[in-house]
Amino acid sequence: MNAMLDEMEKNVPLTLKKAKQTEYSISGTPSEWPTLSKRLTSNFGYRTDPFTGRASFHAGIDIGAKEGDPVYAAAAGEIITVAQDNSHGKYIVIQHPEGLQSWYLHLSKISVSEGDFIKKGQTIGKVGNTGRSTGSHLHFEIVKNGKTIDPLPYLQ
Repeated sequence: MNAMLDEMEKNVPLTLKKAKQTEYSISGTPSEWPTLSKRLTSNFGYRTDPFTGRASFHAGIDIGAKEGDPVYAAAAGEIITVAQDNSHGKYIVIQHPEGLQSWYLHLSKISVSEGDFIKKGQTIGKVGNTGRSTGSHLHFEIVKNGKTIDPLPYLQ
C-alpha cells in the first residue's frame, strides 16, 4: 500500500503539468464568437472584390455589426500586434498555442497593448470602419502556421 501511495505521489506533479497544458490548449483555441452580431456579410475564400469588381481571395470572414460594438478575443493568448494601416485599418493579432493566430481588422478602437496576455472572451476593441472597408464590420481571420484558414469551423 505504501509503495502504491509513493508511486501516486511521484506522479502528481506530472499529472498537474499535463492538466495545465490541456487547459492552456483549450482556452487558447479560438472558439468564442468575436462580436455580438453573428451576421456574416462575406465568407472566407474567393469573392467579388467590392472595390475592383474582380474575383479576389478573401482571407477571413466579415461580420456586419454596429460601429462601437465590442470585439471579443476568440481565445486566450498574447497580443503580438496592435497596428494601423491603409488596408487593415486599426487591427489586432493574437498569438495562441499550436501555431494559431486570430486577426481582428477595421476596428474603431483598440483596448489592448502589445505584450498583453488576454483571456478568451475578453473585450479587446470595438467594431469600426477603418482601412479598406465598405462599412462597419469586423474582418476576422485565423492563421495557422502562417497560412490563412477558414475561421468558421473554429467558432461555436
